[in-house]
Amino acid sequence: MFNSKKAAFVTSNDPRSLIDRERRARNWMPHRVAVLVVSPKVDQIALVLPKKAADHKDDHVRVPPQVPLPDNETVERTALHVGSQLLTVTVTSKDMQYLGSARGTLYRGGKRDPYGKWIHWVGIRLSGRNGVFDSSSDEFLLPHWWHTNQLLAMDELVMSDRKYLMLLQALAAFNALGADGQLTRKAKAKLAA
Repeated sequence: MFNSKKAAFVTSNDPRSLIDRERRARNWMPHRVAVLVVSPKVDQIALVLPKKAADHKDDHVRVPPQVPLPDNETVERTALHVGSQLLTVTVTSKDMQYLGSARGTLYRGGKRDPYGKWIHWVGIRLSGRNGVFDSSSDEFLLPHWWHTNQLLAMDELVMSDRKYLMLLQALAAFNALGADGQLTRKAKAKLAA
């Protein structure tokens, strides 16, 4: 588990029970699924312009692709939907790894409180990187590869500080699960610094 003053990242062997438990405890808190698509060498990550940001003319925003998690759906099936909308290559459940779940935290009077929505992270490591994005997707706008150095240099320039911290935590978890490369190693080192 990676914790900070801004975000808490937890891993679970059974994300469904974690989600069910959290929905019972905090039924007002939304849940989303974010998919980390990394290049074969694990030195690049796919980021998109969220439709909501484009609608508000915030064209500088870039995040990993994510969608709401419906009440009756699993993280895996929702991640497969993201893959089918984002990529031109076929992604199966064997290509994916559940990395963990994260939510923002807020400190009030020395006490940590949950803050914001739950994001359940899934990792996909592609075998190729050319021509893999579906540029006609209405759901994920302007998908493109971001190199390790671009991602680590941006800090909160293209996403919120909480989202950026959760992204680093998910990349570190992906590294622990075997996706070893410059991107995941540097994200892990940045968290440790």
